[in-house]
This record gives sequence, C-alpha cells and structure tokens, in this order.
Amino acid sequence: MSWDGATMKHKGYAFVEFKTAEAAQLALEQMTGVIIGGRNIKVGRPNNVPQAAPIIASIQESAAKLPRIYVASIHKDLSAKDVKSVFEAFGKIKKVELAPEQGA
Repeated sequence: MSWDGATMKHKGYAFVEFKTAEAAQLALEQMTGVIIGGRNIKVGRPNNVPQAAPIIASIQESAAKLPRIYVASIHKDLSAKDVKSVFEAFGKIKKVELAPEQGA
C-alpha cells in the first residue's frame, strides 16, 4: 500500500476483498451509512469508469457474484487494519486496500 510520506494518510476510501461473494453482498447491504471514525461510510461496488454507468446498471446482478466492495468516506486516521476489523464480521477478508493520498 502506498502512503504519502509526509502525512502517512490515505484518500479516504478503500477496496475490501472478501473470500466469498456472499460476504461482500452482506457487507454491501448492511454497512452503508454506518458511522466509523465519526463518519458515515458509503459502500458500493467498484466502478472505475463513470461513463459506463448505464452498462454497469444493466449488469448489477452479475456484480453480486463478485467478492470486492468499495468503501468511501473513511476517516483519514483509520488504517487498513481498522477497516478490516469492522468488515470481517461479514466473512473472511482476503485484503483491504486503502487508496493513497494524492501526491503520494
């Protein structure tokens, strides 16, 4: 994981990869709006191409079979270990990737 050497902070979002798609779906359904570190987090499916939104909407059912979710609004002082400790209640986690702060 890359970090800004000066601040040692991340951008405030992460990707959580579970071992099973079912665990990811359960976390997706139950964690949006939950307060972690004083912030309401947002949970969704990864989407790297905003222009593809219409296509993505048509394949949402397929996305439910993927074990990876996107978590936004993570407080900058929280670590990957903190995020993992919250989400592992939904199933085994393969990895948590926090996005590095810009300029890192």
